[in-house]
Amino acid sequence: MVTTYFYSAETGFRRDLARAEMLAIVTKKRGTLWVDLDQPTDIESELLVEIFNFHELAIEDCLNDQCHPKMDDYENYLFINMEALALKTNGDNQRELSSSEVSIFFGVNYVVTFHKQPIASIALDRTLVEKKPQTHLGEGSGFLLHTIIDHIVDSYIPIVHQYDEKVDELENDIFKDPSNYLATLMGVKQDVFRMRRIFSPERDMMYTLARTRSLIDKEHEIYFRDVYDHLTRVQVMIDGLYENLTGILQVYFSYSSTKLNGVMKRLTILTTLTMPPLLIFSLYGMNFDWMPFLKHEWGFWIAQAATAVTAIAMLIWMKWKKWI
Repeated sequence: MVTTYFYSAETGFRRDLARAEMLAIVTKKRGTLWVDLDQPTDIESELLVEIFNFHELAIEDCLNDQCHPKMDDYENYLFINMEALALKTNGDNQRELSSSEVSIFFGVNYVVTFHKQPIASIALDRTLVEKKPQTHLGEGSGFLLHTIIDHIVDSYIPIVHQYDEKVDELENDIFKDPSNYLATLMGVKQDVFRMRRIFSPERDMMYTLARTRSLIDKEHEIYFRDVYDHLTRVQVMIDGLYENLTGILQVYFSYSSTKLNGVMKRLTILTTLTMPPLLIFSLYGMNFDWMPFLKHEWGFWIAQAATAVTAIAMLIWMKWKKWI
């Protein structure tokens, strides 16, 4: 689906423009044009070349689902790739982290957004533009770009807060020893590491974007510095969560090792206490004609008493040595 918005002081607000109209706007470089390609078909994707004539490498990165967050400068326009995050319910009725790539082409008087999945923040941007086109399009393409990126970054914060709550729950449940604790812990840590890999390059990208004087107007630089500050705060939060998870994992392994040592200690004590009976019973199992108490009427009970006394004596001795 292709959604187009255009605003200029002369013509006012317009939407659903034809391709010829978009080409004329890009050529004249007047007004502000926003083209949003939401789950586009192959035919709809062709306007990236037909109208805007974007570089083939930028289009390849745009169509590639494995492109990492980055920004490329093609002199007349910028290509920006970001990740939009969301928590979605899976088949097990559990919330899991999902990400969708958002490719943005930014020129002097236009912004083109391309995404293969619906993005909540961009849907919000479309609603805001339709309600107040002069506010969001009348300030130029730089302000529109800031609005789109800012809402993507703002969507990170509640997700990070939810993972902060998950980490707190993991800290409280570490000694309850649930059967799936380690799997949950590793799953949360992988999600946090995944977010670190997204936020770090995007923060560097915002730092560079705030200083791209060729396309970003000077009055708009402060807005991108504000986005950089937001990403820095999110990055600090996610780094803290990652360190906490690493600490929890170390404590969990130490706790598991301590429990295992306790089990091994009890098994060792049990093995040690059974050694005297085994020794005595082994001696009396030998085939000799004469052995002490072999023919005695109390021989069996004397052997049992010797076994019990020896085991109790060893237990008292281990207690005195503070081994148990």
